[in-house]
Amino acid sequence: MSFLLLSSYDDLYDEANKALDAYNTAVDTYVIVLLVFLCLFAVAAAVFMIGFSLNLKKRAEGQRAVNEKVMPELRASGFEPTRIFFFCDRATFKKADDCKQMLAVNSERRQLALIDYESGAWRVVDFSDLLNYEVYENGAMVADGVGLGGFGMGVFGVQTNHICKELRLIIRVKSADRPQTVYQIVSSKGILNFGVGKNSQIYRACFPSVQEAVSLLQVILNENKEQEKP
Repeated sequence: MSFLLLSSYDDLYDEANKALDAYNTAVDTYVIVLLVFLCLFAVAAAVFMIGFSLNLKKRAEGQRAVNEKVMPELRASGFEPTRIFFFCDRATFKKADDCKQMLAVNSERRQLALIDYESGAWRVVDFSDLLNYEVYENGAMVADGVGLGGFGMGVFGVQTNHICKELRLIIRVKSADRPQTVYQIVSSKGILNFGVGKNSQIYRACFPSVQEAVSLLQVILNENKEQEKP
């Protein structure tokens, strides 16, 4: 009888050990899978951040290259800026002005120099050729030359969304060939476009440069309307 009890206890002990071993194996497998997942996630995040930083660097360098090409050409054509609006963006908000998008003005000759940073092309237009401007944020128009949106309140007051995924200024002129020039301040391109928080330093650096340029464009439009009156 005692032998049978001891044998039963041994069997139970063996079964318990087997169950414990199975549990430990399952835990070890889970831990390994979790560690592999975390490592892969860390690598993917690092690759994304490196790629994102390289894209920003490429954009800043591309804009600098356009400026280095355009400014001598403008001066050679007889256009000497009396003021330049530098549009701060995500790639350049902590960098020198020479890599920022530019809207150049010659107030004496009453002309604007508009630069297309996608193609690197530029053109000089008279104030009288300015038709309108539009400011878009997250696909919605927040201001234009006829007063829509009240840009004096700022984009902050117009949009309730606290994330800006796109901010662009469109300047329209009297031209059949190129009726508009687009300044992309916050780009909407890219699959992983997380946007810019409106309380961030980036957004608060981008916004004033657009607001200043729009103020000038509005003054020009008002003067054009006054001159059109009989």
